[in-house]
Amino acid sequence: MYSILYVDDESALLELGKLFLEQSGQFSVDTIISAPDALSLLNSKTYDAIISDYQMPEMDGIAFLKRVRGSGNNIPFILFTGRGREEIVIQALNEGANFYLQKGGDPIAQFTELIHKIQIAIEHHQAAKKIQSLNRLYSVLSETNRAIFHIRTKAEFFSEICRILVETGGFRMAWIGLANPELASIRPVASAGHVDGYLDTVNISTEDVPRGRGPTGTAYREGKYIFSNDITKDSRMEPWRENALKRGYLANAAFPFAPGTNNAGVLSLYAPSTGFFDEKIIMLLEELADDISFVLRILDDQDAVKRAEDALRESEERYRAVVEDQTEFISRFLPDGTHVFFNEAYCRYFGLNPDELLGHRFLPKIPVEDQERVKRFFESLTIDHPVDVIEHRIIMADGTIRWHQWSDRAIFDTDGHIREYQSVGRDITDKKKSEDDLRAAYEQITADEEELRSQYDELKDREQVIFESEQKLQGIVRGSPIPQFVIDKNQRVISWNRALEEYSGVKASEVLGTTHAWKAFYDTERPVLSNLLVENNPEKIKELYAGKYSTSKYVDGAYEVTDFFPRWGGPWHLALLHSSSPPGFAG
Repeated sequence: MYSILYVDDESALLELGKLFLEQSGQFSVDTIISAPDALSLLNSKTYDAIISDYQMPEMDGIAFLKRVRGSGNNIPFILFTGRGREEIVIQALNEGANFYLQKGGDPIAQFTELIHKIQIAIEHHQAAKKIQSLNRLYSVLSETNRAIFHIRTKAEFFSEICRILVETGGFRMAWIGLANPELASIRPVASAGHVDGYLDTVNISTEDVPRGRGPTGTAYREGKYIFSNDITKDSRMEPWRENALKRGYLANAAFPFAPGTNNAGVLSLYAPSTGFFDEKIIMLLEELADDISFVLRILDDQDAVKRAEDALRESEERYRAVVEDQTEFISRFLPDGTHVFFNEAYCRYFGLNPDELLGHRFLPKIPVEDQERVKRFFESLTIDHPVDVIEHRIIMADGTIRWHQWSDRAIFDTDGHIREYQSVGRDITDKKKSEDDLRAAYEQITADEEELRSQYDELKDREQVIFESEQKLQGIVRGSPIPQFVIDKNQRVISWNRALEEYSGVKASEVLGTTHAWKAFYDTERPVLSNLLVENNPEKIKELYAGKYSTSKYVDGAYEVTDFFPRWGGPWHLALLHSSSPPGFAG
């Protein structure tokens, strides 16, 4: 189950997102309503991914992302927001967001897509961390084997092992302890990394007691590696949990060495992330523990040189066997491109013959647009910054262009000059295509929104013109001394002026909104001419206005009618009716 931090200032949306994500059974979600509070939480708790809104008070999602990345944290980060402008999408991706997802639409489809994006981001992040970890551990083995030939004492060897594990292997802290049978304890003899007094109170027992049931004591007692991939939850780590977490130790593994000898002890390693120790990492570290055992034996033996050579060869062969199983492209090469090591996947991908590659220069063809960036990347690798990751394109032998991600490490000699590079890469063309498709989709959505906005503005302008025309018409009708009314296309009365109120005795309030225009003229309900015009019923007009007291004629697009209106109690009157805009009629 992955641990997710969800940041949004809308509490209702947070609860809905938390419910939906946790119902999938894949995630445990912590919610928080502000980016500053989220930054504080990240200092005390580790997550597998972050979901963040963009528009929030105090600090928006982009500023939050920049703070996270600026702290060196490359945790998967997904911007999930209702703001869909192109510049926000581009800025989010440039600042290191793994994905950008816009709110809106069907919630089920939206959160299903969000789950998919979280899974992809975490998988890619974990794959990159695995590649870097394996690459670092290969360097640990190589540097350890080289150190064998220069070290003459156990104390030097132990200190060098711990230093290499921290500086090259990337561990938070490493220490080596030797067993003291008389005191039934394991005594620290060397350490490196962020120790900060931790070993002063560690007090590891070799017996089956609470302080002997952690990974270190158990590994020594059982003679096999023991690990805890989550110190925060592992009950075995209870005696040391508080001090470990204060120093950023989240996972611990212990490897016994030289059992049954005077050199029996344990190598204990602490990683800064949970879930760090997987099968392949454990395999390499077990080999390192075997190498330590071997070195201790040869340091006690006059035949040390021969045994060291055998150990080096065996270690290299064991590592090669592990590396050859990897699907990533792994190689080591000198600054001029001369290759000194590579795995089968590397040769197979580039279509190279191993015999022609080993000891020869090979530089993949890079598009002109990427060459300067790649050059700056390698120039940026220094003693203080020896490892970095880059994505760039490569021109394959058949002329096609593929996207690659490479994790490179610069190895320096004692004078501070780069001796060689170690590189692990993989093809990410499909990932890039997915990102391009996503970016194109966002651009299309933005264009559609702009078009809708333009149409909406045009419609508002037209409505304003119509409204102003209606207001003018209403003003004319209301102020006219001639009795007048207006009906709409549904024959509802929408205007009834004062002159008509005086002539008919019918107030506007009695008829507005009704179809009772006849009340102005007749005692009983019957169609008036305006009703018949709306109905487009000329036959009915002739029928009603061709009697003894009525006449009608069609002149210049309008009917001119004379009729006697009983309600008005007066003589004959003239009524002129004509069409108006919007559809309706005035009488």
